[in-house]
Amino acid sequence: MDIYSSKLSPAVDYGVGAFLLLIEEKISKRNAKILVATTWLYALLWAIFPLIGWGKYGPEPFGLSCTLAWKDMKEQSQSFVITIFFMNLILPAIIIISCYSAIALKLYITYKSMDDSNHIPNMVKMQRRLMVIAVLISIGFVGCWAPYGIVSLWSIYRPGDSIPPEVSMLPCLFAKSSTVYNPFIYYIFSKTFKQEVNQLGRLCGRSNICRTSEAKNGPENTIYLVCDENKSKAGAEEQSIEKSRENETQLISRTCDLHS
Repeated sequence: MDIYSSKLSPAVDYGVGAFLLLIEEKISKRNAKILVATTWLYALLWAIFPLIGWGKYGPEPFGLSCTLAWKDMKEQSQSFVITIFFMNLILPAIIIISCYSAIALKLYITYKSMDDSNHIPNMVKMQRRLMVIAVLISIGFVGCWAPYGIVSLWSIYRPGDSIPPEVSMLPCLFAKSSTVYNPFIYYIFSKTFKQEVNQLGRLCGRSNICRTSEAKNGPENTIYLVCDENKSKAGAEEQSIEKSRENETQLISRTCDLHS
């Protein structure tokens, strides 16, 4: 059940996160906690249904983990399979694509309405990076979960042996990879994320004791790791990260000002 619920959480998490970006809601520490708690409670609800008779659990084709027993739900639990397909794949995909499309439109309108020609080249680069991140996240979500949903629907309407175990294993692997690709996307296309990961890697490789330090002029609840023996270098890296974050969020901030 834990595996099943953990695979459901990103579906709701991406959808709610995209919606918060669209309505320009500040994602503070409190909002982040509420978002995480809501997605896990939603996933837990769907994970409990098979335990109380709506749906059924069973081993995956190679017995490596537990999943929904699609082949045993041809009659009594077809409604569960269809409902979970629409509520946890189709609906989140629609929300994600719609919200990111609206965000892209706002960014385009902001870019067209800018009068400061000095900032246009940088804004174009940031706009492209944000768009690439949004598109890749959307494609990744649909690409990872669509095979799982299609095989699920196929299994309840076709004979149990119509899909070889080797083939039915692939959608499970795609679904499990849905929590892996996002960090790579942000690392490649987000300078701020890349700098912070690199800084964390350097700090973890040192033997001296590090402490936490709250950013003075950074966003709320931003915490950095600072090594006592290298305060000046850490401070310079912190300023560089803050500058990159400010540049990356400038486009969205201008969008908020124009549409508020």
